Amino acid sequence: MKKWYKDIEIKLKGELQAKVNQQQKLTIDEQALYQRLNCAKHPTVEIAGHIFYVNYHLQKLEPSGDFMSSGIRFADLDDFHNDEMNRYEIPYDSNRRCIAEIDLDCFFEIPEGVFVVVIPYPSVMDRVGYARSFGTLYENILKEIPQKSHFKVEVLHGKDSYLEEFVKMNRKAEGLPPLVVKKKCKGLNR
Repeated sequence: MKKWYKDIEIKLKGELQAKVNQQQKLTIDEQALYQRLNCAKHPTVEIAGHIFYVNYHLQKLEPSGDFMSSGIRFADLDDFHNDEMNRYEIPYDSNRRCIAEIDLDCFFEIPEGVFVVVIPYPSVMDRVGYARSFGTLYENILKEIPQKSHFKVEVLHGKDSYLEEFVKMNRKAEGLPPLVVKKKCKGLNR
């Protein structure tokens, strides 16, 4: 890391530490920034009750407490970018804590525990990690969007979920009756 860049990080840490020492109230955004810079605490994102750490250095969302799962790589999110809405809409497999592998052409029903979630851009979830990766000044990045410590994703269902639309189209094309949803998933408003 370049010296001038390190100097700016030290200055920013010092300003936040001075506020803490003077027992001034930090805003929620300042608390998140303080924890990210001084405590190396990664931001988290909650996906269907599962907590993931946003690790910009490793370029992935790492599941908390599940070392068997490889998590969700940022590069894999690009396949699910919704250009119209300017966001990622991924099919999430809550059983495996990863992106669900689905062949949309042969898709006649939604597997249990799979649903579409909206994930913010990694550069929005971890502003400090983003700035560090590209050697950009923190001040410039944080002015646009402040550092947050936690995100909760939106679950899409009904006409907003492209999975349900594919199921309807595929069943109709094969002459199968429409799928009847018997029960709602607890806590997912499906």
